[in-house]
Amino acid sequence: MQKISTRQVYIMFILTTLSPAIALFPSFVARHGSAAGWIAPIAASVGLIAVIAVLHGLFKSGRFADLHGVFGGTFGKWSAKPLLTVYLLWTFALFLLYVRYYAERIVASMFTSVNPDFFIISMLIVVFFASRAKLSAIARFSEVAILVFAVIFAVFFVSLIPTLRAIHVLPVTHYDAVPVLRSAYPIVSVWGFITLFFFLGEHIEKPDLKSFAKKAVLILSVATALMIFLVVGSLGPDTAARMPWPFFSAAKLIDIMQSFDRLEAVLSSIWVIADFILITVFVFIITNIVKKLFNLRESRYLTGPVAMLGYAGSLLLAANTRELELFAASSTTHAVNLVLCVGVPVLALAIGKMRRAL
Repeated sequence: MQKISTRQVYIMFILTTLSPAIALFPSFVARHGSAAGWIAPIAASVGLIAVIAVLHGLFKSGRFADLHGVFGGTFGKWSAKPLLTVYLLWTFALFLLYVRYYAERIVASMFTSVNPDFFIISMLIVVFFASRAKLSAIARFSEVAILVFAVIFAVFFVSLIPTLRAIHVLPVTHYDAVPVLRSAYPIVSVWGFITLFFFLGEHIEKPDLKSFAKKAVLILSVATALMIFLVVGSLGPDTAARMPWPFFSAAKLIDIMQSFDRLEAVLSSIWVIADFILITVFVFIITNIVKKLFNLRESRYLTGPVAMLGYAGSLLLAANTRELELFAASSTTHAVNLVLCVGVPVLALAIGKMRRAL
C-alpha cells in the first residue's frame, strides 16, 4: 500500500476546511464578533495547536497506527466498538451535510433553475470513482490544488482591497475579547476535523505531527483571518451577518479585466474542487471506520453503498436551505464536533498515560 506523508495530511486538512470556512465563517463571526470577528481564527489557532499536540501524544510511541487502535488500547476493546459506531454515525452526518451544502450553494449562486439532485448525483459519481482509487492519488491532487487555490485567492484578496472600509473591521479593543472567543468556537470545531484523518492511519506513514505543524497552523489561521477581514471589511459586519453566502457577495463587488466580468465564476470552480476533496476524504474515513468496526479485509467496495446512501440521506437531511444552515451553524453541531474531535482524544491521552498504554 502506497502511504501518504504527514505533510500531505496537513495539505488535505487545509483544503477540507476551505469549503466550510468560506460557507460558514464570515457570517458567523460577523454575527457574534462584529468588527473584531476577523481575529477569531488567530484565537482558534491556539485550540488547533492543542489538538495537534494531543494527537502527537497519542501516536508518538508508534504502538498504534490509527484511532481505532488508540481507542482499543486506552478505553478497552468493548468500549472502542460503541465509540467507533458514534464516530461513524457523526462522520456520515457531516458527509451528508456537505454533500447537500455543495448542491444548495451551486443552485443558489449560479444555476437557480436546476434541481439540486443533478449536482448531488454528479458529485457523488465523481467521488465514487475517486474513492475507489488510492488515497495517495487524492493526496497528490491536493498538492497541486493548494497551489492553484493560493494563486486564485491571492488575486481575490488583492482585488478586494479597494472595496475595503476600515470602519467595518477597526478598531479592535480589549472589550472585543469575549466576542472574539465566542466567534472562535465554531472555527475550532471545524478545524477539529484533523482528528478524523487519523482513522486513516494505515494509509499514513508513521505520523510525525510536529513536522509541518507550525506551517500548517500559520497558513490556515492567517488565510482564514485574511478572508474574513476582507469579506467583512467590504460588506460590513451587519450585512455579512445577514447574508447566506457573504463570500460570493463580496466577490460581486470586484470588477476585473474585460475578458472576465466577474471573478465569482473562478471562485465557484475552486470551491467545487474544495467540496470534492472534502467529500472524498469523508468517504475514505467512513469506509475505513466501517472496515475496522466489522473487521473487513477491504473497504474499497463500500464506496458504492456510501455514495447511494449519501444521495438519499443528503436529500432527507433538511427540507430547505434554511434548515441546512441552522443545522450547520447550531451550537449542538459544534459541540458534538468538539467532543468527538477534541474531548475524546484528550480523554484517550489521559487514560493512556495512566495505563501506560501509549
